[in-house]
Amino acid sequence: MDRTRLNPGRRAGTDNFVGMLALAAALVMPAGPAAAQGCDARWPQLQFARDDMQRAGNEGDLASAQDYADRARRASDHLAALSTRCDCAPAAARFEETAATLRRAQDVDSRKDLRDVISGAKSLFQAAQAQLQECRKR
Repeated sequence: MDRTRLNPGRRAGTDNFVGMLALAAALVMPAGPAAAQGCDARWPQLQFARDDMQRAGNEGDLASAQDYADRARRASDHLAALSTRCDCAPAAARFEETAATLRRAQDVDSRKDLRDVISGAKSLFQAAQAQLQECRKR
């Protein structure tokens, strides 16, 4: 006889318990190499930020361009945090400057002003990447 027919809630409760147990195990177990981004690893956020800045500079619609700039800002903030964890303060500072510059993109009223902000952010971003490369050589 199938016990789930007698008590339909029993199976759902068991499934919930198993799910919670799996979640607890995932939280307790150390992160594997795919989850941890080492200092020598290629960080996908570098490409994301670069691409989003490029899109922001090329986008014809101001609101869409500001969205791309905000994505690039978030990626730059993340890169600053990663650089800090890797004891690369110069790169972290440059990524923070990049993020601060990109934050100004939300306040501009014209595509020309946005392009100027993006241009400045790209220069800072390139300097941050150069600093990061120097840190990785150590």
